[in-house]
Amino acid sequence: MSRILLLTTIYPSPGRPGTEVCHFFVKEWIKMGHQVIVVHMRSCFPAVYQRIANRFPGLTQKYLGAYLADMSNREVVEYEMDGVRVYGLPLVKIVPHFRITRKCAKETLRIIQEKLRAENWRPDAILGHFTNPQLELIPQLKKLYPEARTSLVLHSSDIPGQIKRNYPFSFKKLLASFDCIGYRSVSIRDRFEKAFGKNFRFFHCYSGIPADFVSSETVRTFSDTPLKDFLYVGQFIRRKYPQEVMSALLDVYGKESFNLTYVGKKNVLFDDLVRYAENQGIQDRVHFAGKVAREQVVAYYDAADCFVMISRDETFGLVYLEAMSRGCLVIASRGEGMDGIIENGKNGFLCAAGDAVELAATIRKINAMDAAEKTEISRQAVLTARRMTDAAAAKDYYNHVFNIQG
Repeated sequence: MSRILLLTTIYPSPGRPGTEVCHFFVKEWIKMGHQVIVVHMRSCFPAVYQRIANRFPGLTQKYLGAYLADMSNREVVEYEMDGVRVYGLPLVKIVPHFRITRKCAKETLRIIQEKLRAENWRPDAILGHFTNPQLELIPQLKKLYPEARTSLVLHSSDIPGQIKRNYPFSFKKLLASFDCIGYRSVSIRDRFEKAFGKNFRFFHCYSGIPADFVSSETVRTFSDTPLKDFLYVGQFIRRKYPQEVMSALLDVYGKESFNLTYVGKKNVLFDDLVRYAENQGIQDRVHFAGKVAREQVVAYYDAADCFVMISRDETFGLVYLEAMSRGCLVIASRGEGMDGIIENGKNGFLCAAGDAVELAATIRKINAMDAAEKTEISRQAVLTARRMTDAAAAKDYYNHVFNIQG
């Protein structure tokens, strides 16, 4: 049994949903018998930021995918979520994405040490997700707990620029202090190594999907006829290019012979999509399901021939893996989060992010394949997803941190 301390700036909390990627790992480690404490450092800004967000909620939804709330809340909170103990600490910033002040770093370290000391709890591993401020905090914690293994997982494609901007004189020393560096995708690793070299022990920190998404009976049989039913599952924000999916299908099929379903929470950009469908005269071909619970999305995957989302700056994208697990033919973005998992033409397809013309060409290419080719690609997609469950991902992550072979 190991004691794992996880530091992250993004984590769900009661009444404040957030991406659950770290939470999925933590729940699996607890199932494995390990003890885990999560330190969730939420960014706090001057009150003027909140006033701006309150005044222009539509813009924050359209471009960021969320309404920014409680940005000025500076309370320290403690809560439990699915058996996970979480300390929520305020991370005071003046400018988004920039380095925190020394005063803030010192106070954050003090609180963490105080909480652990009160529980007589010393970590065997200190793991960080996202660089700011984990890149500087974890080496400081390592001095307090020298026996602990340390790891930092990088999520964003622009990480090299952010690291050099925030830590221009110390980034080499800070990066070298970690036992291993995790990359959420091949594209992130490529950008990181281009900027900093290959002198780091690394691992790919992929996410997994629930085991019950994939069953041994999952088999898809495709025909020689063109694909008909398409699916998009995700936020309606600019960088995910939801309208370009519609545009590509219009290019390939005209106004007939296809169905497109969007699954996602309605926001400002949603209205743009509805208007676009109406203006093109395809409102009967395009369906909006709204927000759907994760376990209920399976029915939408099963009803679709092809899952399409050609996002830019996509760190990973669990929905692609979920769609693959159900045998969908998946089209994702080249050079983004699914590089290294989707092999173009083998277990899915890749095209340029936001490129409706190339997307249309990719759909035509699939439609030109015979039934056996499409069925085999679907089968390979299922096999890929079957190897990437939540439990397998958490075990692989743990083994890399503790340098366990096999």
